[in-house]
Amino acid sequence: MIKNNKSLDSQFLIRVLKNQVTDEERELFNEWLKSKDENKEEFGQIALLWEKTANLPAPLSPDLDEEWQKFQLKTIEHDKVFSIKKFRLTKIDEKYLNNKERKYFSTYFKKYVVLMRVAALVLISVLVYWVLKNSQKVDEFIKADSPKFYEFITQKGEKATIPLSDGTIVYLNADSKLTYPQYFSETTRFLKLDGEGYFSVKPDSNRPFIVQTGDRFTVVKGTEFNIKFRNNRLLVVVTKGKVVLFNQDSSKFVDLEKGELSIATKDGFTSPQKVDTKLYIAWRENKLSFVQTPLSEILEELERFYNIDAFCKNKKILSRTLTGYFDSNSLDEILKKLSLALDFKFQRKGRQIIIF
Repeated sequence: MIKNNKSLDSQFLIRVLKNQVTDEERELFNEWLKSKDENKEEFGQIALLWEKTANLPAPLSPDLDEEWQKFQLKTIEHDKVFSIKKFRLTKIDEKYLNNKERKYFSTYFKKYVVLMRVAALVLISVLVYWVLKNSQKVDEFIKADSPKFYEFITQKGEKATIPLSDGTIVYLNADSKLTYPQYFSETTRFLKLDGEGYFSVKPDSNRPFIVQTGDRFTVVKGTEFNIKFRNNRLLVVVTKGKVVLFNQDSSKFVDLEKGELSIATKDGFTSPQKVDTKLYIAWRENKLSFVQTPLSEILEELERFYNIDAFCKNKKILSRTLTGYFDSNSLDEILKKLSLALDFKFQRKGRQIIIF
C-alpha cells in the first residue's frame, strides 16, 4: 500500500478520495501532500480521472484474452474484408488463392495476429499512462459551452478531501457544501462554499482563485487559508501567503497575510488581526477549539463534529462563552471539561446530549 514516505500508490489515494482511511493514514497522506507541489499535482490528476470516469475503480490490467476475442469478432464481422500487402481478399476462401499465396497468407496472418495482440496491449498501457500523467488535457475533448458544476456535501460527523482539476486541494469540514466546476476557465478559478473548508491553492499567476461565500469573495493566486461561513457569518484565517477579501456590492476590501484573521461585518471586514491559527484549524487534526464562543455555537459544533443531537433545557446559559483547545477527541471528556468551565450539568443517552 505505502511504499515509503515519499510515495503513495494509486489505490491508497483512491481510498483517500473515498474517505476510507484511518486517522493515522490521513495524517500520513497530509504529510505527503505538503511535502512538495508535485504530489499535489499528482493527486489532482488522479482525482480528475476518478471524477470523469464516474467513480470507477483505479485502472486495472484488462483481460487481454477477452479483449482480443472482442477485437477479432469485430474485425471479422466488419464486411469480412482484409487487406494484406498486394492481396485484397473479399472473403476468406481458399479457391481465390494458389498454393503459394495460401502459404503466404497463412504465415502472414499468424504474424498479424501476434503483432495486433501486442499492439493492443501496448496501446492500452500507453493510454492509461497518458491519462494518468496528462489528465488536464482531457478538458480539450470537452465540447460543452460551459463547464458542468458539481456539489460535494458532507454530512454531520463527516469530512472530505476534494482535489480540483488545477491541483488545488480542498479539505471540507462536516456539514458543508462545495460547489465547483468540472474544469476551470482560462481566466479565473471560481467556486462557492457554504460551511467550512481549508484551501491549499495551486499557484497560478494568470488565473486568480475566487471563493464565494454569500455576497463576499476571497481572492488568491496561490496560498493556504481556512474559511468558515455558517449562519451568514464569515471568518477567514490565512496560514500561508496572502488573500484579498471584498464585498460584492462594495469597493471595500482587506488584505490578509499569514497568521491573520478577518471577520465579515455589515459594511465590510474587520481589520487584520494576528492570531494563533492552530485555534482556527483544529478540526483538520480532528480536534476542537473555541475562541470566545458562546455555548449555543459550541453545541452546534459538537452536533456537526460528532453527529449527535444536543438539547439545552436552561436557555440562560447559552450565552456563556469559552476559549479553549481540546487535545482529545473524546466526546465524554470534552463534555466534562465544558461543564466545569461553563458551570452546567449534562446527561448523555446514546447520540442525545441533554444540558441542564
